[in-house]
Amino acid sequence: MGPVPVGWGEMAQWVRLTGTPVQPWQARALRAASGAYVSQMHESSDPACPAPWLAVPEDEERERVARQVRNIFGGRKTPRAATPDKPVNPA
Repeated sequence: MGPVPVGWGEMAQWVRLTGTPVQPWQARALRAASGAYVSQMHESSDPACPAPWLAVPEDEERERVARQVRNIFGGRKTPRAATPDKPVNPA
């Protein structure tokens, strides 16, 4: 089954066993944080998932990088394939 968020029952048992007073807003925050942690853990199992601490590039940044790549490789052409009647001349 795998990891799941901390349940209300588990939280109530912890409060009872440790004697730690927990306000309702704190319990909700702990539950939300637990859910977010488990959700990110599942998403991160995908190798294509970016690390959560890395900023996602903005569209402007993506376009800037794309322009740089086009400028670098724009003048290069894909070499044509050799055929029996037209061999490729090495340059």
